[in-house]
Amino acid sequence: MAIGLINNTLLKAASSSDYPTTNALIPLNIFDKAAFDIHVPILYAFRAPMPSNEVLKDGLSKALVHYPHLAGRYVTDDQGHTCITLNNAGISVIETYVPTTLAEQLPFTPASDLGKLLPPLDGVEELLQIQLNRYACGGVVI
Repeated sequence: MAIGLINNTLLKAASSSDYPTTNALIPLNIFDKAAFDIHVPILYAFRAPMPSNEVLKDGLSKALVHYPHLAGRYVTDDQGHTCITLNNAGISVIETYVPTTLAEQLPFTPASDLGKLLPPLDGVEELLQIQLNRYACGGVVI
């Protein structure tokens, strides 16, 4: 499956008076510390018609206002505790184009090229990564 890269950007929260403008440090809570530190890849497939990538990114930017932790970064405070800084550094949004139809690719199997539909794992600072895979038929795999 050949995938073409359209765009790779950092998306920040839409400007709003509700968004925290300080670099507040939010310590991880006991549940965060007890959870496994693993990457969880998830694929969601949607048939056409779907809104454009710009509309999806605009909605995501507006949602980040209400979930500022996702656009922050992990840091260590003076006591050595892991925290999230609310600095609106942004989330990674990768846009790709797949020149086949979604129906030709489904159902996805472990033997297929699923790794190409997911964002990279190495050297990632963002707490949230999203890859929008737009198919020739207008369908999208997120």
